[in-house]
Amino acid sequence: MGSITPTPQYTLHKLDHSDPAYASVIFPSIINVILAANHTPYDPLIQLFIPTSPLSPNSRQAALNSATQRFLHNHHTNPVSTWYFVAENPTSSPSRVVGCCEWEDHDRNPFEKGVPKLAAEWWPEGEAREFCERFLEQVYTPRASWMTRPHRALNWMAVHPSHRRCGIASMLMTAGLGDPIKDDKEAWMEASPMGKPLYEKFGFKALLKIDFDMTKTDPSNVWRKMQHEMTPGPIYLMWRPKRGAWDIKPWAMVPVGPSALENTVSMIEQHIRMEKPESSI
Repeated sequence: MGSITPTPQYTLHKLDHSDPAYASVIFPSIINVILAANHTPYDPLIQLFIPTSPLSPNSRQAALNSATQRFLHNHHTNPVSTWYFVAENPTSSPSRVVGCCEWEDHDRNPFEKGVPKLAAEWWPEGEAREFCERFLEQVYTPRASWMTRPHRALNWMAVHPSHRRCGIASMLMTAGLGDPIKDDKEAWMEASPMGKPLYEKFGFKALLKIDFDMTKTDPSNVWRKMQHEMTPGPIYLMWRPKRGAWDIKPWAMVPVGPSALENTVSMIEQHIRMEKPESSI
């Protein structure tokens, strides 16, 4: 762990795998920033990952503790993951964390074996978990088609509402992307409408707009409630080429076979066929 890029008010810190004890101290504050950022304005996506609603059997604090341990475990066991956080000066104590992000740096295709089995084990077994897993599948299916070359991917980005428009998100983006001139990898993310303008300033462009289909045949009241309260809004699949050079398009980099877009559509259609129950005769 080390601090970099100091400013008069804020300091950027890198949270890698070198100090597990320090990560354990910082992660509760990271989770609190993620929650605050996604509740102002409210984004139902946050409830899928950190369920603090009455649909979850846990109390709010128990849910926060569970999410902290889950995110921390993922950080420790994922060698391509690096978190950055921004703290207010003059201290970097956990209570002063005001922004955070997670970047993954892949040297090879993380989907060589296809879309992984996605189990939302932080939800109790039943339709609530099934609902969350349906959402995850609709995110990871396009990823498995597009993110096949060496790349960087932004997983989480959050800035506390009381510290927005202070350059914090730009600090976090710069940290994850590195030197744009020497950058040797393309970069990907799924962006909310709120975050899209920021990412465009860093050379990203939207390739697809993804709307989530959370409909179900004969849904229960639990499913209906989750569909009403927790269906995320549309997100944008955004891409930035190596060094931000847009003379090469993403579909032109597919060496053989159909385009990445066709691959994505094919994979989604296959998933729908697998989900669709057989007709009775």
